[in-house]
Amino acid sequence: MFERDLSLGDILEPARGNLATVVTGVRRCGKTYRLYQEMHRIVEAGYPQESILYFNFEDERLKPYTPQLLSDVVEAFFSLRPRAQRDGAFFFFDEIQEVPEWGTFLRRMVDTRKATIFVTGSSSKMLSANLASEFRGRALSRELFPVTYNFLRTLTAG
Repeated sequence: MFERDLSLGDILEPARGNLATVVTGVRRCGKTYRLYQEMHRIVEAGYPQESILYFNFEDERLKPYTPQLLSDVVEAFFSLRPRAQRDGAFFFFDEIQEVPEWGTFLRRMVDTRKATIFVTGSSSKMLSANLASEFRGRALSRELFPVTYNFLRTLTAG
């Protein structure tokens, strides 16, 4: 495996008001893998693995999606990991655009939870214009592109 070429910035200590990091890109470009890399980086930096929640909303067993699903996931995590609620948590929500009212939920999370939040979504469903209006200054958007031939060449040249 190789490190993807998209910087998500410095690791932010979980806190209220942290900007959410939104990773968008075309299908199958590596958004989920980039989240896995970031989770690994957080653990390597010394944060407890128990403070990390990864949740993929593409799982068909979750249908029909309801807005309450998002809150239920977070509350279940905190009931299993009360220390994460007290000390702060890292949330990784993959393909969150599948759930209705996800923008409202994330705004509330950013404003009220001691957390660092990462979300992914397909470019077509999370256009930058929509993100700007959904989050009103509460998120940083990063776009991940498919691996290019030149990038692969740099990996094999090493």
